[in-house]
Amino acid sequence: MAAVAVAAIAVLAIVLLGGGEEQARLREPRDVADLAARVDRALRAHVPDGGTVPQAAVAIVHGGRVAWTRAYGGAAVTARFQVGSISKPVAAAGLLRLAQERRQPLDAPLRLRGWAAPPGVTLARLLSHTAGLSVPGYLGLDPARPLPSTRAELAGDGEAPPVRAEREPGRGWSYSGGGYTVAQLWAEEQAGDFAALMRREALAPLRMSASTFVQARPPAGALRGHDADGRPLPTYRYAALAAAGLWSTAGDVGRFLAFALSGDPLARAMRRPAPATGGRWGMGLEVEPLAGGGALVRHEGVNRGWHARIVGDPASGWGLVVLTDSDAGAAAIDAAEGELVAR
Repeated sequence: MAAVAVAAIAVLAIVLLGGGEEQARLREPRDVADLAARVDRALRAHVPDGGTVPQAAVAIVHGGRVAWTRAYGGAAVTARFQVGSISKPVAAAGLLRLAQERRQPLDAPLRLRGWAAPPGVTLARLLSHTAGLSVPGYLGLDPARPLPSTRAELAGDGEAPPVRAEREPGRGWSYSGGGYTVAQLWAEEQAGDFAALMRREALAPLRMSASTFVQARPPAGALRGHDADGRPLPTYRYAALAAAGLWSTAGDVGRFLAFALSGDPLARAMRRPAPATGGRWGMGLEVEPLAGGGALVRHEGVNRGWHARIVGDPASGWGLVVLTDSDAGAAAIDAAEGELVAR
């Protein structure tokens, strides 16, 4: 079990770091029906009955809205999945709204009561993975184990080692779920319960009514994650909510992606490449150059038993969401994305 979990985080790191891929090119569809037919064929080939990816769901975004959704393997389109690190950009949207309300400058050093923030740690650097902090990912906790507080999680009394400074803030990019947990603590010290805060600042404004960061129990309609051989896993819980704690549906994640591709000033700020990222990350969103100009925004989501992805092109408004309930979901997701993005 531990080996599978470590492998899942390794997969996430490889995806996020790139790995010498050819430059992406948008395969702009004729219309929604064209892309839907091709994505549908790709997913039907990868989510057969009894396969290692028991269930999946997809959403196509175009014209600023969710234009098409479908579910596979007997799942309903309203089924809720753990979306792993796609929690981060959704949380980033809420955290940035809170910063505006509290007049917290994004480039000002954070002052926290519950964690000794090194000089130079700012909200902008936490959200762009340039704060120089440890803990790339979280394995989740057995559902029978009580959830630690955010402060205890940061101290190493939860699902990961203590979050520590590994390099000088602002000196380079290093993917850090721990940084998002620090941002979570800042939000809690400002406004209380994080799940309730995200409901108010992110989920409700984005019309993500079927989504939740609450971890007390799986929400109604929740699926169960599976290992790479198709065996069901426990429903692991997360104290690191901002990093990995979101339950959502394909349609709701599609509504977030439509926002992320839009001209909204907050969305533009999130996808603007941040300093020290080599032009590849904004605040919560990965930025991938397109051949011929422009850039995709994207994010991977990997929890134990789950694999998900969002990818979209702000210039054309085309976007794709794929959620799976399996450690083996990458092949299905790659096949679906290949109908929108060529390499």
